[in-house]
Amino acid sequence: MGELRVPDRREPELPPEEEKKLRKAIEVRQIAIAQEKAANVAKTEADHRIKQILRNNDTSFVKVDGATASLSKVKGRETLDKGALAASGVDLGEYTKTGVPSVRLSVRGKV
Repeated sequence: MGELRVPDRREPELPPEEEKKLRKAIEVRQIAIAQEKAANVAKTEADHRIKQILRNNDTSFVKVDGATASLSKVKGRETLDKGALAASGVDLGEYTKTGVPSVRLSVRGKV
């Protein structure tokens, strides 16, 4: 995806042209986040309506034009109770892995 290099220097002032590019990129990002949130709300509401329509019509599968909608049960995900394992004397450190490093971008405030 991108490189893992994170510069050590923390310089708050950028050349004017770079600052203009950064301001625009942050603005585009903020608009995209707002659109994504709105789209997620709309999708969640549509999902709820679709589920209700299927349930109200006592069906788990239906075709409408070129689309299909179906309901099915999904098995719950298995997890380990780390607290219980630690309480029983299991050393969790022996079984802990660290993932591949990545770079995190943090953008706060509005432009």
